[in-house]
Amino acid sequence: MTRHITNKFELNSVPFNEESPIAPEFEHFFNLQILPMLAFDGYKIEVKRRVALHCLHNVSVAALRKPNKVVADNRTSSNRLRVSVWNVLIKAGLCRIWKKGYFNTPGSVDNRQTQYRATKRLLRFLRLYKHRKYIDPNYDFNSKQEKPTHNAHFVFHTGKTDPLTGKRLPKDEQKKLIPLHTLEPEIREFAAKFERRNAACNETMGKHEWRLEQPGELIYEPNYAQHLTSSGYVGGWMRLSGRSLLGIGQLSKAERKHLVIDGEPATELDFGAFDITRYYHYHDIDIQGDAYRPEIVLPEWYASDEARSKKARGIMRKLIKKITNVCLNCANRYVAFHTTRKTLHSLSDKPRRFLWGWEDEDQMVWRALQEHEGLGQDCYVADDFVRRILCAHVGIRGAFFGVRAPLMMSMGAAIMDEVRTCFVLKNKPCFCIHDSIVCRQSDREFARSVMIDAYHQWVKPEFDPIINVEF
Repeated sequence: MTRHITNKFELNSVPFNEESPIAPEFEHFFNLQILPMLAFDGYKIEVKRRVALHCLHNVSVAALRKPNKVVADNRTSSNRLRVSVWNVLIKAGLCRIWKKGYFNTPGSVDNRQTQYRATKRLLRFLRLYKHRKYIDPNYDFNSKQEKPTHNAHFVFHTGKTDPLTGKRLPKDEQKKLIPLHTLEPEIREFAAKFERRNAACNETMGKHEWRLEQPGELIYEPNYAQHLTSSGYVGGWMRLSGRSLLGIGQLSKAERKHLVIDGEPATELDFGAFDITRYYHYHDIDIQGDAYRPEIVLPEWYASDEARSKKARGIMRKLIKKITNVCLNCANRYVAFHTTRKTLHSLSDKPRRFLWGWEDEDQMVWRALQEHEGLGQDCYVADDFVRRILCAHVGIRGAFFGVRAPLMMSMGAAIMDEVRTCFVLKNKPCFCIHDSIVCRQSDREFARSVMIDAYHQWVKPEFDPIINVEF
């Protein structure tokens, strides 16, 4: 068993992003309050000031997240100008080096990138920033420009794998943006029509007040704007989502619990077992109970005394759910086996308190698989795990290994877009996250009703979905 050891003082890092859409209010605050403190010399002063805006925006946004994040950037000679800007910000006391990359040691931490973190001085300045807006919610129209951008209402890119062969694309070809003007007229018309409608939806959401009010933390406006992405081919792997580190969809559930909309606490509802339930309903099977069938996948463990622990059952079900979705979305068995092995060997080593005492998550899972279920040695556990999942879902066996996955994901996006449209028509705020919707608590019953109606419209009217209230 391979264990991943983590440092309790380690913070998650995010790559430096110079394309993040900066809110005009934040840029004005930077020019008024921060820029006079920065002493630039040498050449390209205006360029350095612009880079400083992006650097400061990156560390500010990372500091708003809880737990805080750090910004990773390289300090190589090819990045000399930005390194000098980081040094100026450090000298001004606005950020500091959290972890320095090592350049002469092969395989060093974070690919030799240095991590930057906001200082208490910068946080004091941010408390003076009354607008609390960091991200510009306006998107570009890729249907109207030659050069596409990720920050647009409709984004079409190559994805990570070839849609015809299922093989991994070369790194320089992954998620490569495809200009919409090179596509068929019908596709361009669809994209343009969606962009206009999406702009209207985001404009409606912008009329409402969105705030994240975490205890003891800076209050800020999360990014409520959404866009549609499609990869591989238009209509495949479509996803309605948001952008930026402060996008509501990028926030953790613990953070979203502190979301306030129009001065009212937010609530989140989701479709239970969204993907696999739809597969069963499309096969005219009214699945009862947990659609992931964990008791069938791991019968010996679920019959043991350890399964009485709610925390342990939650960890095991989460693992079964993840690997089941891997099998539904991977192109073939080989990829599913490989991905499952990676999943099992990257389990969290976080200590948990169970009914029988303290134990690391990964130790509990591996012991359950090997001792209770007898799945054998490490190299064979993943293969046996996948086979058990296939046997547990004989009624939808043909749905596995990616044949229908791109279309199913797109249909899921269409269901959520239908839900969002119903909210917009009633001038109600909402944000869609894959299979869930965030809205005001007073709109909870309305959300439940439109989710059921949208499901009946896109799946089958004779089958009802499972609607869970997350908070």
